[in-house]
Amino acid sequence: MRVQAIDAAQPFDFEFKAKNQQQAQRQLKIGVLGFGNFGQFLAERFVARGHRVLATSRSDYHAIARKLNVEFFQDPNDFCEEHPDVSE
Repeated sequence: MRVQAIDAAQPFDFEFKAKNQQQAQRQLKIGVLGFGNFGQFLAERFVARGHRVLATSRSDYHAIARKLNVEFFQDPNDFCEEHPDVSE
């Protein structure tokens, strides 16, 4: 018996790498200014879509941001140094 090709999904195959590269190119770094109820709502939706979300607010929302997988910055200067692609 002679096997010429294996048509099984391999984690190192071309399609897998191309898909991951394409997803990384579509990912945005979105900044949310003001992390109250509406800011949290927006951040939750953006994270669910696979985007990286940064947030800043005058109040301390570190715990909530951590639960939502959002990077929170108490200091707006630190937030701006991250250079988000889009700011809401």
